[in-house]
Amino acid sequence: MVDASNHKPIRVSVDSAGPSISLPVGQLGQVRKLLEDNHVSHWVSHHAISVDGGPLIALIYLGRKTDPPHAQGLLDAMAYGGAMSVDVASTTIAKLSKP
Repeated sequence: MVDASNHKPIRVSVDSAGPSISLPVGQLGQVRKLLEDNHVSHWVSHHAISVDGGPLIALIYLGRKTDPPHAQGLLDAMAYGGAMSVDVASTTIAKLSKP
């Protein structure tokens, strides 16, 4: 998935606080739906920040048992144009048919 504010890929960050995703508030609903549809445990910080008048940035924390590469694969799959599902066992990416 691409960050609408800077046109760069949205990345899963991994640090001592655990895996997280920073993204523009306007994309929060889309990413949360993606995570929920793929049973990825997460919660959203109740704070959003803006640096130097830039867009408001939200932070999604992923569950401690979440596999960061799996979450990143979901985000990357969204960059290819729509609802995607990632098969964790084989890490293959398959596009879901649209209704």
